[in-house]
Amino acid sequence: MPDDPFDEVEDMILEDAGKVFPQRVIDLFMGPKNFGVLDRFDHYSAIEGACGETVIIYVAVSEGRIDRISFVTDGCGPTLACSSAVTCLAAGLALSEAVNLTSRDLIDYLGGLPQDKVQCAEVAVRALQSVLVKASALEGL
Repeated sequence: MPDDPFDEVEDMILEDAGKVFPQRVIDLFMGPKNFGVLDRFDHYSAIEGACGETVIIYVAVSEGRIDRISFVTDGCGPTLACSSAVTCLAAGLALSEAVNLTSRDLIDYLGGLPQDKVQCAEVAVRALQSVLVKASALEGL
């Protein structure tokens, strides 16, 4: 029985993506971590990016630390990967530490991004910083 034609197309797309994006970006696009709305969260923030995409980050805070974190986005693959990566970087950090994460930190973690996709990292970091500023104020930190 021949291979599924959809698998063949997916393989071709991933091969092309591998020429442009580091493997970690592809992995997080294909299998994002922390995707979805937390069942219980303390704070959230929604930010719109330059391409009209929205990134929403949800956090549950315990004793000034990010206990749980998740995101949703309607953005492109790189925005999905960046949003997932920023939640991975921030998970478990103190609010005061996580708020200092930069788009450069995120891009380094991902292994790089094409210049025209740097804004994907920037919107993910802005969404994180926005929710953390709200959380810090409301948590009295």
